[in-house]
Amino acid sequence: MRRQILRGPALSGKTERLMAAMAEAHREDPTSYTFIAPTPEEAESFAERFARALKGPVPAGNFVTLSKVAEDLHRLAHPGEVLLSRSVVNLLAADAFSDLPADELGVFSPLRSSATFARSAAEAAWDLAIRGEAEIADLLASEEALNLARAVRRGVERVRGRGVFDLADAYRGFDPAGAMEELRNRYGTRLFADGIADLPGAEMGFLLRLLPLFEEATITLDPALWSRGGLEEFLALLAEGGFEEIECRPRDEPLSKGLDSFLLDGPPHPASDLRGLVSVESHPDPEAETFALCREAKRLISEGLRPEDISIVVADPATRGREILRALQDAGVPARLLAGESLLEKKTVQVLLLPFRAAASGYPPELILTLLDGSLPTSPRELEALASAAGLLLLPAGDLASARRSWIAALAEHQSALREMERVLAADETVLESEVAAAARRAESCALVMSRSEELFDRLASMEAAIDGSGLAAVASELGRLIELLRPRLSDSDGDVPALDGFEEAVTRTALTLEALGRADLPLDRLLSILVAALGVPAWAGSARSGAVEILSPALSSKRYRRVKFVAGFNDGLFPSRSANPLYGLNDLSSGRGERNLHLRNDRIERYWLRKAIASSSRTVVTYPRASREGAPLVPSLWLERMAGVSPAAEAEEEPSKSPTILSRRHLRVEYARAIAGGGRLEVPADLLGEVDPLRLRAGEPPFQWRIEDPGVSSTLVVRSFSYSKLRDYRSCPFRFFLTRALGIEEPAPGSLELTPLERGTAYHAVLRAVGGEAPPGADLREGGGEDLVRGEVERTAARFLADEKVRRMEAVRRRIVSAVASDLLGYLRFEAEDPVRAAVGRRRMAEVPFSLELSRMGELLPRSAESYGDLTFRGRIDRIDLGAPGKKGEIEVVLSDYKSSTSGAEWEQLQLYSLALLALGLPEVPARPGSMRALFRIVRRPGISRVLEVHAGEGRMVRQRSKPDPTFAEVDGELREALDGIFQGREFRRAAEVEGSTGGCWGCPFEVEPCAIAAWMAGEGSR
Repeated sequence: MRRQILRGPALSGKTERLMAAMAEAHREDPTSYTFIAPTPEEAESFAERFARALKGPVPAGNFVTLSKVAEDLHRLAHPGEVLLSRSVVNLLAADAFSDLPADELGVFSPLRSSATFARSAAEAAWDLAIRGEAEIADLLASEEALNLARAVRRGVERVRGRGVFDLADAYRGFDPAGAMEELRNRYGTRLFADGIADLPGAEMGFLLRLLPLFEEATITLDPALWSRGGLEEFLALLAEGGFEEIECRPRDEPLSKGLDSFLLDGPPHPASDLRGLVSVESHPDPEAETFALCREAKRLISEGLRPEDISIVVADPATRGREILRALQDAGVPARLLAGESLLEKKTVQVLLLPFRAAASGYPPELILTLLDGSLPTSPRELEALASAAGLLLLPAGDLASARRSWIAALAEHQSALREMERVLAADETVLESEVAAAARRAESCALVMSRSEELFDRLASMEAAIDGSGLAAVASELGRLIELLRPRLSDSDGDVPALDGFEEAVTRTALTLEALGRADLPLDRLLSILVAALGVPAWAGSARSGAVEILSPALSSKRYRRVKFVAGFNDGLFPSRSANPLYGLNDLSSGRGERNLHLRNDRIERYWLRKAIASSSRTVVTYPRASREGAPLVPSLWLERMAGVSPAAEAEEEPSKSPTILSRRHLRVEYARAIAGGGRLEVPADLLGEVDPLRLRAGEPPFQWRIEDPGVSSTLVVRSFSYSKLRDYRSCPFRFFLTRALGIEEPAPGSLELTPLERGTAYHAVLRAVGGEAPPGADLREGGGEDLVRGEVERTAARFLADEKVRRMEAVRRRIVSAVASDLLGYLRFEAEDPVRAAVGRRRMAEVPFSLELSRMGELLPRSAESYGDLTFRGRIDRIDLGAPGKKGEIEVVLSDYKSSTSGAEWEQLQLYSLALLALGLPEVPARPGSMRALFRIVRRPGISRVLEVHAGEGRMVRQRSKPDPTFAEVDGELREALDGIFQGREFRRAAEVEGSTGGCWGCPFEVEPCAIAAWMAGEGSR
């Protein structure tokens, strides 16, 4: 009878010796043995590794966990009983916690309704069951915390006798007497175990009672993974059972000691060295780190390494992991993400729970406001301003009826005050019309909020009637109804549909569990607390793609062997994480309890995962950024000091430049320019020399200059004409202006299922010209087939943009685009028909009036610009001119307007220049010096008027409504002259980030990487 303990450090060959013994057992009888691992993932990984070593299949059922064996044996002894999963146990613990009387809760009474604290209490109760009272007493912070854990555990144990059990029951209730025959029939006569570490009391007791039932047993033990007291106790008990201890020596002593030293709370062992396995790299920021990871992964794959032999380990796969996944996919590297998120983190789930949370907490005003947000066309900021002005946030919480009365009364009072303000302003001749219109809009907005509030309260009343006094079954039914209403509006792109499915399953499971336990009639707040506890458990989900680079957490990586692993984002705060449970003690070394402190144990567990992840690879690269995206300095993890031989002080100098790994042709050009700017060269494959020829030929020339020295070249490139859009582009970013307007480089446009802003604007102009050019004032296009006319024009116009688009010309996508544009236009046309005064609709309209004026013809209006640039042509198009438009203070002779999709592109400068151009055109229909003239933007998507400019032609000045300063014609002339001087005299076209007063920025610019970054490097300035 062979009973062995293979004891040794990492890389000592103990696992290989265990596999050799398993292979012998497998050859004799494949059903005669069982392998036990700490987790299902490790059992599966070991089975794959064992199958590769045998070069043949192995029985998957032979590879299990200790918990699975305990569960099976308990079922054999107690047939018919049902296992309570850890999530169900947590749910019962949350219920028990919320059900405790005030005297048992003690100091924790104020936290009764906290779902987060309920999870903390559930964790303490589980530790009490699995570790035992003696051990948990050393971990918890106080006697009150221990009493709370006892009380919660007692609440969980109330379900005993109802045909259910949990793992703690299975471990502690196992009786080996009479179990041998059943056990050997199911698990064979030989037991092998690997990776067993620092078992809590219940698991250790179960394993020690289990081992004598097997004829043979072989266990590997790594002393570094055990606490000193726990290892000595376990070895002593195994020795009593007749186990022989075999010492295994590592092949690489310094490397093995380096892995062991990583788990110690101090400096590494002097004789340890991880350089044979681990290297460290730092990068300027997270983007540079991501780029380097992609480049290295692509290089390894190009050299023959399979993608599935590479993994990238990150502390937070759900966020940082997704960034790296997108970058790898953009670089053409197959990749998949394994990320853990709880359903509570999903926005869809939060939206579904929100009305129930409002009901459970007495409808506080902030939750009513949140429920309204999203159902209104106003922005959240406008809604908050209205709520503050109306005093909504000061209203008390209460039942639905009282909340409704006080809410609607406050809104009605505020609307009355707004209407009175509008009346007073309208009667005051000194008040501008725009101010009166703004007051009217505020009153209309308040009326809309009041209307939507009534609808919301009606829905909440229906919800209350459905769930009133009926417990969780009614809540689950109402949630199911809301889910079915929400489902058609969701798409799979953001993972909303799987989240909805998971939420529905969790609600059903919780309802069935509580019903079986006789707890389905709990009050709403208690039910929500229990449901939130069930939804808060992270669930691992990965993109189903084989043959790909894996992105995963240290815990998952520790269970998978990969030839090359990258540990990314190795910064303090992430390694280790800063999670905590307030019931557990802090690091209190003075009391002698620091060694058993939960914080230190969590730190040790995370280090154990990372150590195992490193040990299960042939090469590990640890990387970290030195600064955040915003430039704030970051420090590497303190764990780096425990990595012998690879600490920051021992980092090697950067290697000399070598041929880049080509992620794309663009990246090749950027890397080549970077090398040239640094005074070096990169070796480029011959077949790619054409990509860098312009840079290579230019390398010997002087540094790149942002300025065009020859004025003739500038005039030729820019051409002797200008438009407002050219001036806007120049002020936004001179270098981008130079690329697009002078060199004619087209901006790369990302693929989209929608029309681009330019396409949408073109569609608006074409349709409005076709359907509204000569329509009489107040004409309503809803009558006489007007809607069909608009939709027909949109169809014809949109077809121009969709004909060569593979995706956007699909029927469903095309219908959506046409419907959206038609809806916008109909909404705007209704606005004009319903309020012609506010919309400044004239008796007669002129549509799309083009102009081409030499500045010499505008000499009277723009003398300074005309003097220097008289031969320069100002080109443009006035979208619409209304003559004889109604106004509150009389008729307006001329109204110049430009259509805009939204207010984002509405600039005062365009109205100022177009007004002067109209005055200089000399159109016979337009008075030369109108007594009243106005310029404005007509906003289509959210119908209205923006940026109203009053033009006083006889006085040479303009007045901006609700904005300062009010410019004179001379000031407009000076601003134009300054811009033209910059283009034709200064001739310096720098990046926006370097130009003082620039209105643009580099964020999101399609030229940011190339050619902008290349130009910066060529100028010797580096990337900024």
